[in-house]
Amino acid sequence: MKVFFYAFANTPYIFNSVINMAIEKNIEIEWGMIYPRAVYKDTAPHSVSKGNILYLFESFDKYYDNVKIEDIFFDDKNWIDSIYTLLEMSKFGYKTQKSTKQLKVAYTIY
Repeated sequence: MKVFFYAFANTPYIFNSVINMAIEKNIEIEWGMIYPRAVYKDTAPHSVSKGNILYLFESFDKYYDNVKIEDIFFDDKNWIDSIYTLLEMSKFGYKTQKSTKQLKVAYTIY
C-alpha cells in the first residue's frame, strides 16, 4: 500500500509520528510526502525515500516568470471556484496583490 500526505506548515511533524509508529509496528506501507514548496524539504522523515518526496510548486517561479498577462486564458469552466478559493486561502498574501498579479499567480498554479 502507498500513502502520500500533503504536508504543509507543521503537519509534516504530525505525519512523521504516524509514519514512525507504523514502522515500529511493522506495517508495510510505502510513504510519501507532497509539499507546497521545497522549503519544507527538511521536515521529511528519513523513512520516506527521496523519490517519494514531491513538491507541488517546485518550478513555480520559473513558470510564473514566463507567463505573459495577455496570454492568460482558461478554457475549463471549473477553474474560477478552485482558483478563487486558493487565492483567498493563501498565506502568501496573493489576495492582497494587484488583480493582474493575482491572475498571473492563479494561471501559474492552474
